Amino acid sequence: MEYHDSEYIDMCKIWLYLVRRFNPHAHITVFYKNHVSDIQKYVRGIASIHFKQISISSVITAVQKGDIHIPDQFLRLALWEQSEKMMLNKYIYVDADAFILAPLTPWWKIVSEKPYIAVAERFYRNITLYNAGIHSYCSSDGFITASKLLHQYELDGKIKYPTGEQGLINAYFERISYSPRHSDITYQYNCISKRCRVAHATDADILVHAGRFPLWEKIYKKMRGRNSEWWENWFWWGREDPAKILHAFGDGNKFWQLPECNKLWSYLLTKI
Repeated sequence: MEYHDSEYIDMCKIWLYLVRRFNPHAHITVFYKNHVSDIQKYVRGIASIHFKQISISSVITAVQKGDIHIPDQFLRLALWEQSEKMMLNKYIYVDADAFILAPLTPWWKIVSEKPYIAVAERFYRNITLYNAGIHSYCSSDGFITASKLLHQYELDGKIKYPTGEQGLINAYFERISYSPRHSDITYQYNCISKRCRVAHATDADILVHAGRFPLWEKIYKKMRGRNSEWWENWFWWGREDPAKILHAFGDGNKFWQLPECNKLWSYLLTKI
């Protein structure tokens, strides 16, 4: 969490409100580089929320080739370094633009079954891409480290998959033949905000479903000679199970930028 625009700061406050609403016993660590004073003031006095500053080494900032995502990739690679220093070996990681809408207890119960668990996002070239913005990690022997990801960058000579740190993780998994899939952790834990359907957003209930992108629309766009957007190839269009984490990943897909999220965003602003 480190932003300057008011909407992004509100997003971080909402993130903290929601994680405590649905997971009141969770221990939360917020990582940042320079300052998050507005967010710290918002949660002052809450003992379960901690803030940890991270630094970014020159080795990390040297990652400049391929499918880069700057500055996010620098922060995420630095976070792997920081996690190793803290011996933080068991956790669920959730991006600041991913709203937690349900208890994460079911995930925590199975977190030790695989060293890294994530949700598939889409096909890209010859592999399935997994979204790294929400994942669990459980390893005491460095299954993933910043050094391993930087070594992957050196082997490939660039970041060869989208985008940034996520691309390095997917390339690393491809090389070691590892699948982050877990049958209990479905798309519900990483549901894209684009075209979502907000049924309820009240104190009694928050209920959101995945959006729809029908095949006819994809065919129509192709017939008109329009290039497809990356999000059109998301795997999970039209599913009916409620979102447990709603993720606003991708440029232009933040909650205040999407009309389909107006009901949810307007309600959550009243809670901070």
